[in-house]
Amino acid sequence: RYTDNTDDLEAFWQKLNHYTCIERVQILPYHTLGVSKYAELHRPYALEGVPVPTPEGISQAREIFEKYFPKVTIGG
Repeated sequence: RYTDNTDDLEAFWQKLNHYTCIERVQILPYHTLGVSKYAELHRPYALEGVPVPTPEGISQAREIFEKYFPKVTIGG
């Protein structure tokens, strides 16, 4: 996996939670909506084969982030 490994998320946010300027964290789950655009442009899609996160994985990430920050949102 790229950025949703539990141990990596814990380590990353443990380092960042000391910054008092971070007011909120927004989780932007990976999606494949741009794949067709790359195909139309005849360009390779660099993230081919990367799995879309499951709802459970997104929820787990949110739970980790909420340990360190008071406001966590999902989506854009």
